[in-house]
Amino acid sequence: MSPKISIIIPSYNEEKNISRCLDSVINQTFSDFEVLCVDDGSNDKTYDIIKKYSEKDSRIITMKNPNKGVSSARNFGIENAKGDYIGFVDSDDFLLPGAIDALLDTAFAHDCDLVEGGAYYVYDHGKAIMHRYKSDQKISSPYALHGQPWGKVYRGALFEHLCFPEGYWYEDSLLSYLIFPNAKNVWVTGHM
Repeated sequence: MSPKISIIIPSYNEEKNISRCLDSVINQTFSDFEVLCVDDGSNDKTYDIIKKYSEKDSRIITMKNPNKGVSSARNFGIENAKGDYIGFVDSDDFLLPGAIDALLDTAFAHDCDLVEGGAYYVYDHGKAIMHRYKSDQKISSPYALHGQPWGKVYRGALFEHLCFPEGYWYEDSLLSYLIFPNAKNVWVTGHM
């Protein structure tokens, strides 16, 4: 059986952050997932750290990609994803407890193609700003969503004919405008 969600983590020279990222994913209460860790040609110990996690947890799949950038790494993950839904976590980020549950609960309840949740934006000087939706609600404009791919779950079928544009700045924002017209039922959740 396919997992309910494939979580794609592109990583490049993130030996200082990748353990925190992976711990936050594998410690979620929702557990029917696969984690596709795509190492984008790191020259530090990132790949070795990911490999150790995959040896302990069969849901973690370690993948190597030549260094071509985050879009290429995400696309490589998408090509290999088996989940009904796809989520992205950057390797220097982490999920709060219950994040996957909150996103998928909304996705399942409303048969969504795309769900976005809240996020903390933590800056180098330590200041954190919380962005949170007040309630679950249907969205009809791509301008209501944030441009980054993380903090969302996407129905996997949305990527059958789409991928992240490679070689562009703000390629994740470009994908948002490409994917939104194909997403017929888009919601935000206030549960995270």
